[in-house]
Amino acid sequence: MKRAFTVGLVILCLALLACGGSSSNTASSTQDDTAYVQGMIDSGQTIPAGNYVLRSTIIVTKSVIGAGPGTHFTFQPSPPLQQCQNDRAFTTPCDSVYSGLVARPWRQISGAIALNATSFQATDDVSDLQPGDWLIITEKDNAVSEVVIIDWAQVSSAVGNTVNVTAPFRTTFPNLRAWNPLSGGLGFLKAVNWAQNVTFSNFNLNVVNSDPNNGIPGISVFAAQHVQINNVNVTDQNGQALYSYLSQDLRLSNCSGNSGPTLNEFAATVDLQVSNCDFRSSGDAGFGLDFGTGFFTVTNNSSTGYGIGFYMLYGVHDGTVQGLSAPYVCSTTNAVGILARGTQNVTVTNANLIGGQGAQSVGISFGPAYLEVPLPSSGNILGTNTFGEWSMDLDPTNQL
Repeated sequence: MKRAFTVGLVILCLALLACGGSSSNTASSTQDDTAYVQGMIDSGQTIPAGNYVLRSTIIVTKSVIGAGPGTHFTFQPSPPLQQCQNDRAFTTPCDSVYSGLVARPWRQISGAIALNATSFQATDDVSDLQPGDWLIITEKDNAVSEVVIIDWAQVSSAVGNTVNVTAPFRTTFPNLRAWNPLSGGLGFLKAVNWAQNVTFSNFNLNVVNSDPNNGIPGISVFAAQHVQINNVNVTDQNGQALYSYLSQDLRLSNCSGNSGPTLNEFAATVDLQVSNCDFRSSGDAGFGLDFGTGFFTVTNNSSTGYGIGFYMLYGVHDGTVQGLSAPYVCSTTNAVGILARGTQNVTVTNANLIGGQGAQSVGISFGPAYLEVPLPSSGNILGTNTFGEWSMDLDPTNQL
């Protein structure tokens, strides 16, 4: 009986791989509705039902509201791809991180920031900062050239090298990594021209990518605050269908993201809420949280992945994962239902993990991340979860 069940699941793997591609594009090679759609959004209008072809990135500073599934966008840019110009379909402005095509250097913070601190010391003069300015504060690890701790803070005053903030810090920044203004250490950027209080709602998006070597995100929530995505379906040939980075207070509900061989990724994002969404990938986890994402709730989502169902990597902390459904995980070696590395104070409960392909497949695996500064796995809790066909329900070396 168990053998027949397993064979059936392997057949299901093959079926999932066979149907993992995006739908074909039937738009004419000359159609370009970019300017029309950008104008409708900028003027605050609902996009009526219709098939719209986008050749360049739509910059979102006001809400993108469709009329329902009948509002359908196809994003099909022409190479070469350029940063925030035609390398993603919809994005909030990139100005906080980039000046044109050049990354803005982060400003160094000289000492650690303790939990509940109300100020920090910069290495240079901060008198250019004004009360009310928002800062993105990150500590980056040079081993991955990426964020492992992040939060947003609002300036109350700035004098000399001291920045005072309006609310106590809710996480510690130990300042243990070597300083590099682009890839390592503890620093900050002032948010400029960033999007706030925008919604993506009631439309379908298909991303057609002619460049297999460069992924193109569908919806990119980039250095933004207070963003909602609901009732949106994104299919992406090769890129994160749904993506966030350096953002605060992102809420997704009743969405779907099919990312082809990549994953739906929520990176360096705090105060994240994801509920009742369906995520799919034919070559990676269905979706993942990474690079310091914290203070989150992930509730009643489905994640169909290859190799991994759902992951949490590199400093993900202080959150709950409840009611996750992970269908049978196909793999060329050994599958993992939920993979976590360098994760702190996360609770996983009521997950339904169907099973995984491979002689040593594991339902749930928690452990440290060995980076420039190792990130421990600590304070995590595994509640009641349901396991199907796994070699082991739990990795015996789990560090909780």
